Amino acid sequence: MRTKTGHEDVYLSKRMGFVKLALQHGAALVPCYAFGTVDLYHVSNSQHHANTRGLLWTLHKKLGIAMPLYRGSFGFMPKRRPVDLVFGEPIEPVLASPGAPTDAEVQAMHATYVVALKQLFDRHKGSLGYGDRELTVS
Repeated sequence: MRTKTGHEDVYLSKRMGFVKLALQHGAALVPCYAFGTVDLYHVSNSQHHANTRGLLWTLHKKLGIAMPLYRGSFGFMPKRRPVDLVFGEPIEPVLASPGAPTDAEVQAMHATYVVALKQLFDRHKGSLGYGDRELTVS
């Protein structure tokens, strides 16, 4: 619903549930990024505004159904663009004591994950043809 063609945005700043689950179960977090996904469909600025502010956004919030305005190469079919998935090094969970993680531990691991994701993006963007883009985490 918030995708803008040509803009690499990830919405992670308030999403910490995956980090908490990883800490609770002792699972490593592996940063990964799919280059090219924001270019599969065209979403113009006016359509982006409608997706996040208008009737479709209201329906999404009330019904939990996303119906964004977009177009691909043939209507709803995506454009023919490469999508390259890159993976970073696993981030092992660190807990002061066994049991439920504290909020501070969740926030610390989340911050580590975000830094690792940005570094992964920056390390691969040039070689994959996205050297002019920046990753925004909001």
